[in-house]
Amino acid sequence: MYAKFECSRKLRQFLKKKRQLSLSEAEKMISAADDYAIQHHFKEDVNFKIIGQDGIEYEDNLPIGTGQGWLHNLLLILDHAYQTVLSDQSPEAFKAFSDRVRQELTIEEQPKAVQETLPVVARQEKAHHLKPIVSKEEEAVRKAGSSAPATTKQKPQESRKGSLRRRVRKEPMWRLPHLKRPKIRLSAQIIKRFVLAAATILVVAIFMLFLMRPKPVPSYQTLIQNASYVQAAKLYPSKHRDIEARLVKDNDEKSLAAFVQKYPSNNGRFDLAYMQKKFSTVISVSQDADLTAVRKVKLAISYIYQNQPENALTINSEIKSQQLQQLIFLALIHEGKLDQAATLAKSMNNKDADKVLEVGKTYQAAYEKAKADANNPKLSETDRKQALKDQHNWLALRKSLGGKSPYEESTNE
Repeated sequence: MYAKFECSRKLRQFLKKKRQLSLSEAEKMISAADDYAIQHHFKEDVNFKIIGQDGIEYEDNLPIGTGQGWLHNLLLILDHAYQTVLSDQSPEAFKAFSDRVRQELTIEEQPKAVQETLPVVARQEKAHHLKPIVSKEEEAVRKAGSSAPATTKQKPQESRKGSLRRRVRKEPMWRLPHLKRPKIRLSAQIIKRFVLAAATILVVAIFMLFLMRPKPVPSYQTLIQNASYVQAAKLYPSKHRDIEARLVKDNDEKSLAAFVQKYPSNNGRFDLAYMQKKFSTVISVSQDADLTAVRKVKLAISYIYQNQPENALTINSEIKSQQLQQLIFLALIHEGKLDQAATLAKSMNNKDADKVLEVGKTYQAAYEKAKADANNPKLSETDRKQALKDQHNWLALRKSLGGKSPYEESTNE
C-alpha cells in the first residue's frame, strides 16, 4: 500500500508527484506542505490517493493551506472524509480500510535492526600485534637512549652523599632552645555550635538549589489528558488549531469559551457561537472563518434558525446534503413558503415529502381561514376570539410539522 499526490509546482518540493510514497512519508509531507502554504499565504486542493494491490482504494482532495488540525494525521484525514464527503459509505467498510491503514503505519514506523560489522583491517590489527619496522641504526639509538637514564640516576645519589657529609661537618656544636607550640583547646559547646551552623547553611543551600532547579516541561499529551488546554496552547503554540478542533469535537463549550477568550480566532468564535446557539453571530463571523464542509452545514442551519431558508438552500446547492435538504424543506413549510417547498420536494428522494407537503397545505389553509375570521367584522366577538386562538393553534401545528432534524447532532467536527 502506497500513496501518490497531484499538485502544482508550489508544493512539489514537499509532495513528490512521481514517487510511490509510504503512508508515513505521505503523512509527514502533507503536514509540511500545509505549514508551508500557511506561511506563504496560499491555499490549494491537492489530489491524494492511497493505492493498494488492486488499484486506487482511496482518493480525496486535501485543502492544503487551511491549517486544519486533522491534516497532520493520516487517520484523522480518513475519519474527516468519512464524516463529510464519504458519509454514504458503510461503517464496516470504512473501519476495515482504516484498520489496514493503521496497521501499515505501525509496520512502517518499526525501527530496522542495523548489523554492525568491524572492518577487515581492524579485525586483523586486533588479532595480530604487528611491530613497527625500525632500521638497525635507529634501534641502536633507542637502546642508547634507554641506557642513558640509568647512568644519570647514579650521579644524584653520589652528589647527595657528598652534600650530606659537608652538612655534617658544618653543623655547629650549640643548638637553639626547643620551643613548644601552644595547643588551642576548643570547648565541646563551640564545636557543637559550629557544626550546627554549618549544617543549617548546607540545608538552606540545598533547599535553594532545589527551588531554583528548572522544572520539567509537561508533554502535550499529558496536558490534554489533564484538560489543561490553555497551558498546552502556551507551551505548544503550533497546536492551537488541534486543541480548538478537539474542544469542538468533544462539544466542550466551557473549555472552548475559555480557550477562545485567551487565544481568539475566527474559527473558534464561529464554532463557539454555534455551540451557544447564537446563530446571528455565526452568520456574521462566517465571512472571516475557514468554511469547511462541516462549517458550511452549521452556517446553513444558522440561516434556517434566522428564518432565512433561501440562503441555506444556496449553501446546500454546493454541499448537496440530503439531510440538510430535508431540514430546509421543513423550514420552508414552517415559514409558510409552500410553493418553494413544493419545488424542492420534486428534487428530493423522499416518499414522505409529498405527504408532509399536503399536511402543510392543510394547516396553511386552516391558518388563513382562522386569520380571516379573526378579522371579519360580521362575526361576533366570541367567534373572532375563537378564530384568533385557532389561528395561533394552526400556526403552531404548521411550525412543528416534521419535528426536529437529527442533522444538528452530527455537525460537530
